[in-house]
Amino acid sequence: MTGVKMKAKYSEEFNEELVFLSKRVGVPMCPCCHSLDYEDTMTLDVPWLLPAEAVCPVCGFEGSVEYALPGSFALIDIDIAETISLLNTKGYTTRYSCQGHDDGYSCIAYIYFENGPRVLRDFPKEWYVDEEMHALIHGKNAYVIRERYREEDGKYIPLFKKREVLESIFNWASSLPYKTKTH
Repeated sequence: MTGVKMKAKYSEEFNEELVFLSKRVGVPMCPCCHSLDYEDTMTLDVPWLLPAEAVCPVCGFEGSVEYALPGSFALIDIDIAETISLLNTKGYTTRYSCQGHDDGYSCIAYIYFENGPRVLRDFPKEWYVDEEMHALIHGKNAYVIRERYREEDGKYIPLFKKREVLESIFNWASSLPYKTKTH
């Protein structure tokens, strides 16, 4: 397996029309250096049919690609992958995330932080701390931020364009200080 770490630039490469075309494509993220392997994207339609084997093109870590299993390569939705990689590199550990999909089920983007970064503030206006989810995981030193939405006839309606949502959270993550030393 070969790959190259690439840097997405939302302002130049992001295409609102293509967001949902890539809705089930995952980018493997290395559990050691948090680099992304865009040359080895995988479909996420049936993530429980994993694992697959992977080798990080940056640090050489070898392991399996699993669905949300600590210590393995994680498959990150392609349009939020740079943000998740950046957060983890800076020491803000994420456990789950979603870019939001137009499938009637998971249309709202979210990031589940694992190591309790409750000190984080000043989320972009497109995002909020999901207090209901926080109540469910309160004892686990974790919490969820979610894209703002409204419910209408049992459906979730995003309040902002997906491009704004993903750009704002990437810019916010970019502004955070490093919490731990990097490699």
